[in-house]
Amino acid sequence: GSLVQVLTIHSAPRLEVELSSIPEIFHPFSEEFGWEYNKVFVDDVSYHEGHGQAYENYGIDRQRGCLVIVRPDQYVSGIANLEDIGEVDGFFSDFLKPQSK
Repeated sequence: GSLVQVLTIHSAPRLEVELSSIPEIFHPFSEEFGWEYNKVFVDDVSYHEGHGQAYENYGIDRQRGCLVIVRPDQYVSGIANLEDIGEVDGFFSDFLKPQSK
């Protein structure tokens, strides 16, 4: 398995998104299990649970989105704009080091 798990919550209407159009990094393919669509969620009305309104409740701009780094103990370590790759890289490079073969 991966050290980092990517979960996606998108804000497009549920019925307007074809899951196969979502980039593979958000739903990787496994020879054993096929496409992992259980890592892609939608912030829209649910068939049975109402509406989570995550974007509204967390103050996230639906057009810009954001990236949230959450530790395994559920502590939010960082929040960044999707374009802030350097900030995210800096965060992980503090404790993740390249492996040598």
